[in-house]
Amino acid sequence: MVSPLPSLLYAFLATGGFSILIHNEVKGAICVSGLEHTQNHDLIIQALEAYLYPKQD
Repeated sequence: MVSPLPSLLYAFLATGGFSILIHNEVKGAICVSGLEHTQNHDLIIQALEAYLYPKQD
């Protein structure tokens, strides 16, 4: 049986989003819409970086 994961990942990557994998299992997804797809993707990356690595003042 072929895993649906590659198709799912390609669909998210082409639309400004991606799946969240934990221990090689899909646990969720992040999607953004409204901008050009590369800008959607960049917005997600910026938000995740700000959350995971907050600036130390």
